[in-house]
This record gives sequence, structure tokens and C-alpha cells, in this order.
Amino acid sequence: MDGQLLSQALVRLSGQDLRLVYALLCKTNIIKLISTKTKDFISSEESNHFSLNVEQEANKLQTMTDEELRLSLFLELTKITQLKGGRYDLQKEIEDKCQEIVDWSFLQFQKKNKEFLAYFSANDMTKLEAMINWQMNQVFKELDLKLTNLSEKEQDELANKVLGYVNALPNEQQEKIKEKLGVQEISDKVVKKVIAQSGASILFATIVEVSGFAFYTTITSGLAALAGIFGITLPFGAYTTLTSTMAFLANPLFILPMILGGGVLLVNHQNKSLRKGLVPIVLMQISLPYLSSPEISYQDLTVISKAWNTRFNAYIHLHDELVVNYGNQNTLNKQIYDLNVKLQARELNKKDLEAEISSLKNNIKSLLKDDKQRPYFEHLTSQLHSEQIEIRNLEEQITFEKRYSNSFFSSIKTAFKTGNYQSQINTRRRKIESIFNQMVEAVLNKKVIYATESVNQVKVYELEINKLLDQISSLQIDITNKRNELSNLKVKERSTKNKMKNSESETYGLEHIVMD
Repeated sequence: MDGQLLSQALVRLSGQDLRLVYALLCKTNIIKLISTKTKDFISSEESNHFSLNVEQEANKLQTMTDEELRLSLFLELTKITQLKGGRYDLQKEIEDKCQEIVDWSFLQFQKKNKEFLAYFSANDMTKLEAMINWQMNQVFKELDLKLTNLSEKEQDELANKVLGYVNALPNEQQEKIKEKLGVQEISDKVVKKVIAQSGASILFATIVEVSGFAFYTTITSGLAALAGIFGITLPFGAYTTLTSTMAFLANPLFILPMILGGGVLLVNHQNKSLRKGLVPIVLMQISLPYLSSPEISYQDLTVISKAWNTRFNAYIHLHDELVVNYGNQNTLNKQIYDLNVKLQARELNKKDLEAEISSLKNNIKSLLKDDKQRPYFEHLTSQLHSEQIEIRNLEEQITFEKRYSNSFFSSIKTAFKTGNYQSQINTRRRKIESIFNQMVEAVLNKKVIYATESVNQVKVYELEINKLLDQISSLQIDITNKRNELSNLKVKERSTKNKMKNSESETYGLEHIVMD
């Protein structure tokens, strides 16, 4: 029942009243609360800086539609109460979530107000109605302390306001009020006498018990007109009940625990505590106008669903983009993997062919070395013969030196010389090896006809290698392009994820929705 009531009340709330409630819950923090109350304390003028601040914040919301604000207010309540988000396509889903908000607030409320549970048990009220009545009674108890400061004229105005409301009630309800107050008639004198003897809280509670919540909005708007009672400067409409909120927040019993609990050193923690403490007050601000006149009309909750669906569909679109992005990334990763497999196969094939060519070159070189009838290679043959002659001369010189090495000192001298000769021999042998390599290249280039079969096979392998090189180059280009595409997709992925996080931040509960 409370869920249905709260959802109906939320949808009916509109205009400046809606913006004031939203500003109170969403734009209030512990620093602003303390600073504005400090300004009240040091200011020479009688004003409520907190009220002014709330009004200023509300005025900043004029560019937002009522639909956007209602949804944001609803979602902020689910966030503060730490309820899991859901889909709000249907009226029942909204009503159920509103019921969860009320249930959470009720548990927190009874923890902080030890006498509240007994009060709830003793009265035939729903959880939401009990919280509203309790808070208004606390406000009226505060009022009892201030009534002694009212002038005779202000007392008359208050009495006339109450009397006018009671006289407008059906006779049956008037009789019940008389019976509960123990009076024969209700006049301005009787009203003033009851207030003086029992207090406004008793009188007001009795009237509300009989007539309903409409009295709260009537009396608070009337009290707001009495300058100086609460120090309220806001222009209140017929259903604006922020008067009670301001009185509640101005109470040192509400502010001091916030300050003593850690002050600015624990700002985030205190802000969370403040916002949790504001939930019952905000529920009262949302519900009281509706409870005062629930018969006006039935409210269509689709205004919340439509506003939520707009955000949800945008979120789904981002989610779908991300799914497609992941699919494209998987496709590209597979394509890159397949291309790399082909590339590795081509490179391995190329290495095998290069090894075959190297083997054939070595065979040709061996043939040239062993062939006494090898072809004439112009200057290479002359260089080869020259190097071979020099090697033979050096070898003969070594043999000669060793033959005439008889003494210890001569053997040392011989060893030094032969070592030098051997070094020269090794250098010339490397030159000979280089000459044979050049001969092989000459054979392969067909400058000299020799080992035709091996030469032809080398040419076949080289053609195959050239084809492989083209394929390798093409594969490398494809891999680079695919990797660039993948990199662009990852950039888009990060962008989409950031947009989704922003959406989740702006619309609490989206992250809780499980999507296929």
C-alpha cells in the first residue's frame, strides 16, 4: 500500500515543489548545512540561509523537465537506500521499489527514534503514515516552545487558521475532535486555551487523527505566513511543506551529531549519513501533498517508465555497441591469428628453400674445388693460382725453419716465425674460400657454364622464394591493417565503456540489470 501511495505522490509532485524536494535531497551536503547554519548564527538579519540555498539550487533546475526530475529523485532514493536497481517498465515494478524504499526508511527511522516503534504499534497507520505523523509531531513540539513568543495578534491568527479548518470539516468529524479534546465547542478562545494548556502538538495531532493529513499542509502554509516562527523565507505554495523540513534541520539535535561525528575529516561519510537522514523527511515532502488530497486524480506511472526507458534504451544501445565491438575484436583476433599462422608457414618454407640453395651452392663449390678440369674464371682463376702458390711457398718456408731449429733459443725463434707464416696461410685460405664463393656466384649467374642441373634447381628455388617474399609482404601488410583495426576497436571499446559508466552514474541501477 505504501509503495502505491509513494509512487502516486511522486508522480503528482511537480513544478517548484518537485524542484525544492530534489534540491533538498540531491544538492544538500554537510558543508552547506553547517555553513548556512553558521551564517544564521552570525547574521544580524533574521533569515534562514539554508532555505535560501535550497531555493537557489531549485531555481537552477528549471531547465530540467518534471519527468527527468521525478525519475532522478526516484533513482536517488534507491541509491541512498542501497537497493538493487531493476527495470521500471511496469507500474508494479515502480510501486514495489517504492515499497522497498519505505521499508528501508522505516527500519532506519525506528533505529534512530527509540520511541517510534511503540508509537507505530499504538496507532492504526501504515509505515509511511506513521513516519510522517511522527515527524510533524516533532515539529509541532518545537512549535510549543515558540508559541510563548507570539504576540496576541499572531496567536489570534493561528487560532483563526485552526478554527477555520475545523469548521470546514463535516459535523461528524467536528464532534469527534470535540470529544477527543473534551470540549463542548470549538472557538478561537477554546483553541487558544487548548494550545496554552496542552500545547499545539496535542491539538494538531488530534485534528489530524480525525480529519487526515490535509491539516498538515494547511497549518504549515499558515505558519509560514507568521513571520519569525521558523525563520522561513521561501515562498510556499498550497502543498509545499518544506517548512517542517527546515525546522527539523535547524534543530541542534540533528546538526550536532553530524559535526561531532567527524566534521570535515569525514565529509564523505557524513554526507552519506546526512542523505540517509534526509530520506524520511523527503518521503514526507513527497507524500504529504498527495495524502492531503488523494482523491484529485489517479496518476499514470508511465511518466516514470517513459523517462526511464529513454535512458535504458540509450544504455542498451551502448551495450549492444559493446557486444558488436567485442564480436568484431574476436573476429579480428582470429583473422590475425590465422594470418600469423600463414606468415609463419611462409617464413618457414622460405628458410627451408634458403637451406636447400645453401646446400646446392656448397655442392657446386665442392665440385669446383675437386675438379682439376674446372672452367676458367678469368681473373678469379689467376687469383686462385696466385694464392695457392703463396700458400705452398709459406708451407715450404715453415718446413725449412723447422728443419734447422737445433737449439732451445733457435726453436723459440722458429716457433715465432712459423706462427707468423701459419697466420698468413690462414688468411690466404680464407681468400681462396672467397674466390670459390665468387666462382659459385659466377656459375649461378651463368657467366660460366657448370653444374647445370644444380644451377637450374637453385633458380627454381629462388623463384619460389621470391613468390614467398611477396606473400610474406602481403601478409605483413594485412596483419598491420588488422592490428590497426583492432586498435581502433579498443579505442571505441574504452569510449563506449566510459559512456556506459557515465550512464550508470547518472541513472542508478543500470549496472545491476543483467543483459544477455
